[in-house]
Amino acid sequence: MFFYFSGLSEINDALMLKRASVNQVLVNPTKIHLSQGFLKVALDSNAYYHFRYGGTLDVIRYMEIAVSGNYAWISAPDVIGDPETTYQNWLTARRWLKQNFESSPVRMIPVWGWDTPKKFLNHYLQQSRIVGIGGLVMLMRQGKSKNLEERANLLRRGSANAYKILRQLKTLCQQYPQRFHIYGCNWTVALNHLRSLAYSTDSSLAWDGARYGLIIHTRNGKLIRTPAWELEFEGNREARCIACARNIRRFMAKR
Repeated sequence: MFFYFSGLSEINDALMLKRASVNQVLVNPTKIHLSQGFLKVALDSNAYYHFRYGGTLDVIRYMEIAVSGNYAWISAPDVIGDPETTYQNWLTARRWLKQNFESSPVRMIPVWGWDTPKKFLNHYLQQSRIVGIGGLVMLMRQGKSKNLEERANLLRRGSANAYKILRQLKTLCQQYPQRFHIYGCNWTVALNHLRSLAYSTDSSLAWDGARYGLIIHTRNGKLIRTPAWELEFEGNREARCIACARNIRRFMAKR
């Protein structure tokens, strides 16, 4: 599985990833300047931002930005929670590429929203070698609370549903091996299960070192999260993020 570090918000984030020898990142159009110096850069449509804060994505403007850079691949301009508009945006983006280029200068990945009609997924699978699965950010997150007891309670209440979804996602990846990019996979359990099945994923897990005071590391061949104090890790929040990024990179690089 190819792994892209996402969630970069400022220049220091990029510097930390570089110190961890990271070379693959996923950025949105407003953060392109943070991608300088990385070997492989993928472009996200910023659908989650619009979903959370409102606003409408300008499809044509996004495509103009997408073809202006040297990206490993780009996300099709999706709209979270609106599969029909996402599908129409996909068609619009493809038409724009065909009208303006003899051969597409970018590799565009369509995005199917989790738990939306399968007819859209089937169409995308027919049209593209790789299909992105979106709408999983909140399902693939291990909790925002900094209080470990509160986070544990939240996990217990949501774990049954989270594991059910993970089983469904794993089955889908087994049905179509190496065909999916999983967006926003911020759950170590999911990464452990999907690493050999999905084509690629992105995650902001490295920033858990700052957000929750955790260290992402491996134990018995699995990626796990542990409070830094339990590991007697004495570095500051920046050092924790670098350690997380380095450990994730090494784990995901294994085949």
